[in-house]
Amino acid sequence: MAQERPSNPQPTRVGLWCVPRSTSTVLTKCLSAIDGMEVYLELYSYASLLRGYYSTSTGRQLPCDIVGNEAVYAEANDIWEKNVGYRMLPRWMSYQTIKEDLENASSQYVLLKEMASNPIDPHCLPEGYKYTFLIRDPSRVFTSARKIAGSKYAEVGMIPSEADFDLIRDDPIDNQPMKWFENQHRLWKYVKENIDPEPIVLDASDIVSRPGPTIKAFCNVVGFPYSEQLLQLKPTSEIPNNFVTAGKNVFKEMFMYYERAFTSTRFVPDELGSIPRDQLSDDVIRCVDYSMPFYQEMLESKLCVS
Repeated sequence: MAQERPSNPQPTRVGLWCVPRSTSTVLTKCLSAIDGMEVYLELYSYASLLRGYYSTSTGRQLPCDIVGNEAVYAEANDIWEKNVGYRMLPRWMSYQTIKEDLENASSQYVLLKEMASNPIDPHCLPEGYKYTFLIRDPSRVFTSARKIAGSKYAEVGMIPSEADFDLIRDDPIDNQPMKWFENQHRLWKYVKENIDPEPIVLDASDIVSRPGPTIKAFCNVVGFPYSEQLLQLKPTSEIPNNFVTAGKNVFKEMFMYYERAFTSTRFVPDELGSIPRDQLSDDVIRCVDYSMPFYQEMLESKLCVS
């Protein structure tokens, strides 16, 4: 079936603000198959990680704009390359230049996929985008995050083994997992009060349990064309041509974080509800207990799917 196209000929720009490990990448991969779609993949998020590395390495804060601060940003890029293994593209290092380029995006459909778990000054956010949010049960977010981060840090020798990893203690890039949902909630409240009183909220459990109706409802609300063909995911180990990333080797170096989503052929159903507390590690329990009130308030506003 052909994609159902909205009649509005103006560019349709949507920001999807997520927490980590929330099925955001597989949803983005699905939506990227829309004809005329351009995807900006976590530009603010990588810029935030760059700022974290710079702060923990130097004790200084990186300015928001690269213009006039080129030497400082070159130093930050050196630190990033030393820790991550590749260099970032200069314009994708600075919140201000990211904002400018997103506001000038010219494709018919634009999807900005970001981590709202990173605190970002609202003044650096792009105008002309419809803000949407993707949430997931905190027990599942933090259990998944602990597993993949522990595996990565053990692989590079930062910790003795995956079992020794602690989400809160082992935080070399100042990622502050306990604040992920709080930061997303803060941005959601800012959008409600200043941009859109009813921003769209998607819950990951709806996407994996009812992908067709949920994604169709989302597309209808934001103005993206929808067809059942979007659900026929094509596995790939290469970054699609319509994706814009913060560096030429982002996808290669960070593939372990994207691999499951990009090599999948379908949405994999997840168990519903929270993971039993006696199956959670102590660090995950601390993160869940702090985060649950923020998640539950946003859950009350989630998109209803018929």
